[in-house]
Amino acid sequence: MIKKATLEDLEELIKLYRSSIKKMILKKISQWDYEYPNREVLKKDILAQNYYVFLEHDEIIGGITIDENIDTAYKNIKWKNNCFYTIHRLVVKHNRWGIGIGKKLMCFAEELAKKNNKKSLRLDTYFDNTIANSFYIGLGYKFKGKILLKAHKKFYYCYEKMIK
Repeated sequence: MIKKATLEDLEELIKLYRSSIKKMILKKISQWDYEYPNREVLKKDILAQNYYVFLEHDEIIGGITIDENIDTAYKNIKWKNNCFYTIHRLVVKHNRWGIGIGKKLMCFAEELAKKNNKKSLRLDTYFDNTIANSFYIGLGYKFKGKILLKAHKKFYYCYEKMIK
């Protein structure tokens, strides 16, 4: 089941991200670290009612932010459409990777976009996160370019998917 997150979910979400970040570090994926995403970012998403959780037997095993916010770096990308949602911070519990939970959250984002008359979904992921890059391409997202988001990082790949 997917539902909007509440502040009561915040502590469980912090643990979820930390466990996934630990696995990412072990797999040499440097997209996130223990400073980001952080409590303040997640709390802001929840309060804006843009954060959704995937529940299984009342346990949060995934999450996603779906909103209309874009980083200023996105302005340099040639997007196909300006009626969009942006995906941020897709996470799946570290021991549940590869069994379709991320895909279900992304399908939920597409359905939400359709329901709200959005024409596309946008997102970015770190260039060396080959798992995420392959995942998004496999879901039909098209590479749109690359951006710099953080001074101490390299670049992020941007993707867009048109909603039918």
